[in-house]
Amino acid sequence: MPKYIKDTLLEGVRLFIFAIVGYLISGGEINSTILWSISLKIIDKLLHKYGKEEEVDWMITGLTRF
Repeated sequence: MPKYIKDTLLEGVRLFIFAIVGYLISGGEINSTILWSISLKIIDKLLHKYGKEEEVDWMITGLTRF
């Protein structure tokens, strides 16, 4: 499987995970779910970028670990 397809599918799985977690945190409110999902995505990306820049292995994979 080409790397770009694998990366695209993994990004979709990440967003799905964040949506489920956001839904659970918000108690099922859709507007809150959207905000939590976006917040989790931002935290994930921040950890990834910081981990790459500072060479912190456990941060490079972000919140979802893949």
